[in-house]
Amino acid sequence: GALGNFPSTCYVMWWIANGWSISSLSWASITFAGLLALGTALWAALLRQASVHGYSFLIGVVLLLFPPAVLRAITLEEVSTFQSMGTSEMAMAISMFTLFYEGVRSSATWTAKIKILNSNWRLLSFGTVLLTCTNLMTAASPWVCELLVKSWQSTTFTTRNQKELADATMVVLVPICLLQGALQLFAASYIHQDMGLVPRARGSGTACKDYVKMRAPITFAVLVSIALGAIVVTLDMDLITIPQFYEAVYRCGSDIHVPKCKILLNETNTKEAIWDSWTYGPNKYGQMTTARYNCRMRMLSVLGDTFVFYEHGQCIVQHCGSADERRADGDQAILDGSEVWSKTCEMSGQNLVAVHLFEWPWDDVAKECQYHLRDSGVSMVQVSPATEHILGDSWAIRYQPVSFNLHSRGGTREQFENMVARCRENGIGIMVDVVLNHMAGPYVFVPKSDRGKYCGQAVDSKNSSTQPCVGWNGTKYGNREFEHGRRGKDFFHRRNFHHYDGNERANCGLPPWSNNRHLCDLSGLPDLDTESIEVQRMLRSFLAELFEIGVTHLRLDAAMLIYSESLAHILQPIPWDYVVQEFYPDQLEGTTNKQKAFQVGQVTDFSLGVWITQALLDSGNFNQGWQNRSWAFKQLMQAGSQPSSDCGYKTCVKAVEAHKGLVFIDNHDTQRERWKEPENPKPDDPPWKPPPAQCEWDGNDIGNCRLNYKDGLQYRLAAIFMLAFPVGDAARLISSYAWTHFDSGPPGVTKDSLHDSTTPVVCRGTPSMSPVPKEYDEDPNRWVCEHRWQGVLAMVRFRRQVGKRHQVQDKWDEDGGIFGYSLGEVGFVAFSRGYNNATGQGSREDFNLTGRQTRLKEGHYCNLAAEWGLVPPPERWAHMCTGGDPIKVGKEGRIMANGTLPSGGVVALHINYTTFKADWSDDDEALAASPESGDEADASGGEPVERTFV
Repeated sequence: GALGNFPSTCYVMWWIANGWSISSLSWASITFAGLLALGTALWAALLRQASVHGYSFLIGVVLLLFPPAVLRAITLEEVSTFQSMGTSEMAMAISMFTLFYEGVRSSATWTAKIKILNSNWRLLSFGTVLLTCTNLMTAASPWVCELLVKSWQSTTFTTRNQKELADATMVVLVPICLLQGALQLFAASYIHQDMGLVPRARGSGTACKDYVKMRAPITFAVLVSIALGAIVVTLDMDLITIPQFYEAVYRCGSDIHVPKCKILLNETNTKEAIWDSWTYGPNKYGQMTTARYNCRMRMLSVLGDTFVFYEHGQCIVQHCGSADERRADGDQAILDGSEVWSKTCEMSGQNLVAVHLFEWPWDDVAKECQYHLRDSGVSMVQVSPATEHILGDSWAIRYQPVSFNLHSRGGTREQFENMVARCRENGIGIMVDVVLNHMAGPYVFVPKSDRGKYCGQAVDSKNSSTQPCVGWNGTKYGNREFEHGRRGKDFFHRRNFHHYDGNERANCGLPPWSNNRHLCDLSGLPDLDTESIEVQRMLRSFLAELFEIGVTHLRLDAAMLIYSESLAHILQPIPWDYVVQEFYPDQLEGTTNKQKAFQVGQVTDFSLGVWITQALLDSGNFNQGWQNRSWAFKQLMQAGSQPSSDCGYKTCVKAVEAHKGLVFIDNHDTQRERWKEPENPKPDDPPWKPPPAQCEWDGNDIGNCRLNYKDGLQYRLAAIFMLAFPVGDAARLISSYAWTHFDSGPPGVTKDSLHDSTTPVVCRGTPSMSPVPKEYDEDPNRWVCEHRWQGVLAMVRFRRQVGKRHQVQDKWDEDGGIFGYSLGEVGFVAFSRGYNNATGQGSREDFNLTGRQTRLKEGHYCNLAAEWGLVPPPERWAHMCTGGDPIKVGKEGRIMANGTLPSGGVVALHINYTTFKADWSDDDEALAASPESGDEADASGGEPVERTFV
């Protein structure tokens, strides 16, 4: 019986998912069968004796042994928490032992029942009742278990996640087993005579011997059981609250100290780096990323926790201990030209700034890095998904991968490689938007009249189309079939997707969001089985290819739809500079969800965009009029703090901790959400028209209103505020194009086209009002390039210089939408809300800052918020202002001259950006020349290239 239960009881599929091969499990099964046969023979001999000479021994075995399922549940929980994706021989041995243990209990139980009942009819009747009750309980258990787990752990049994399954088993099985054990012990004290624990007759012995004979075994069993129960409950609570183990290394900042680090290995090998070898030269793409990976693997091979990598081909592995030990007193290590990576460092704290060049062709991205972003302080550019995708006219087709070939509307593989190389040469990292959650659906995308029909069918009908299912580069695909890719890379069978049991062609869907978001198809897109080792290996292989090319930053699209444990296993082997996961705020509710997500990387923080929009926009509508909300403008200074529940808005709670979030004003989804046409309009509904730029709202619920380029100066104000206020761990600007519909593709792509290419980027100028006029919005040149607007790139340098070391101080505000603050003794910023031409609210008056107190030293300062183009690092600053006359600050730190704050404008002063070098003391000079917080990515070297700004 135990051998027959082996596959289901030991979860053979579960063990396979944890690193065991089928052949290993086969040998384990054969070994277990042999041991079980031997154990059964010995137990049978004991059982025969017990059945002949009495059943007291049998009842003792039944009552004094705890249910073995407790051991099995703890074993599964331990493996899923600490050993997932690795084999555990001890856990396997314990699970096998519990099967034998269960056989002993069950056989003793039935033997005792036979002797007690002592009648075939009684036995038959008892067996019938027992089996009936068992089947009824089996039928009811799924609902009961689901109810118990949801009420306690807010999880579900409808899952493929190993940790969640183990948690659910612990939550339900352990309490039941403990209760059963308690009942057994309680019953034992009442039937001690049946257990053979009968005291001697009076005078036949001492009272002490009688007690030992009758009560000692039960007392001992009770004490042992109480101790066992306490241990089990403690383990239960501890293991469930521990997130799955994720052993990643992160790049360390400037605070790394190594006096106490023990050097385990120091080797140099400048040969061409090949994956998984101890070579540390440039790889076949001329990049050092493979060498970095090899150095990390070398660290693991010698059980180190830190490695130092030099680009001349040197790898030093160290053991530094805990983070506290690493930060112990001592001289800071001199690590010129090196990268320090450690298990004790964190991904946060790098003070990164990204620019999302949305739908930009690869050649234009490369030019932007070389001619406009180099020396700007921008850490990385985010680009659209690079994989082959479906045919169509929308930006959304880039998020429906057909294969992992690097040939897309952005350009060819060669253009992609060239773009990555040129950007890295100019000190700019590449952050690729990667889609790991799903593949393309087998549906027609254009023309829009046929959208949703099955592609590749024999005939055209209401639900089918003869349009072939092919990708941008000609790769064929089908319904949950992607069998024209590269084996081991992107060759997906139907079994590699989540699907209904017994039906590999279909799956549950999202919405409704009451379904399990990790297992169901998002809007009909086949959901990859990211819990499968086979799928994880292919996804990891794809990411490794990007990493070798030089991509060291990732944005994980729809990461909230993938188990964090699965993402951890996919990402863990590669030392990424930065990883951000797409999470909507409601998907981060609950401590457990946050812990899991933060263990993998950073997350998108939508709250800043919401907060800024609420503080900037007037409320009302075009029919009933508008309410001037200039009074709310000063609420921007509360950004990043945890608002109270009575903040006055429907959305008050900030879901992401400040040191874990990537903040932004808008992204490619939220900026155009209001321009989405109704999916199923009613026949009597009027024809849909694009909404005006000015969003209508009631002052409480911002809904899907978000600031975007159509808001003109107010959007520029929001972007500059994000860069001037120390909020978020990293910040991202967007550089997009004009649109009239949610699905509008990039410039050059015509409506209902299948394979149009994007036109080269030529940027518009900075708008001069809020919202933008019709002439601006309908300009035939649709490239907006918000990051090139006046003052924006200069404020990137401001954020990199200020970092988190200088806190907001001396906040002040004035009526009419004016506020300002100081940043320690290095910065001063003032904002004016300005006038809105659509609502007719706000002020057109400039504000005079003369006499306003700052904490700056005496000098003439350039207004960085008015500078055109980029601002280089302080050591290469030419001490010339391009955005107007310098602002004079007197000896006492007060603004003395040229302190005009324009309506809708910003004044931003930094101690390092003056028109001449002030006569500072040595300490002041050191303060001004201090390196930027987390500014490792700026070390591009060389003189700045000559630029022409339009």
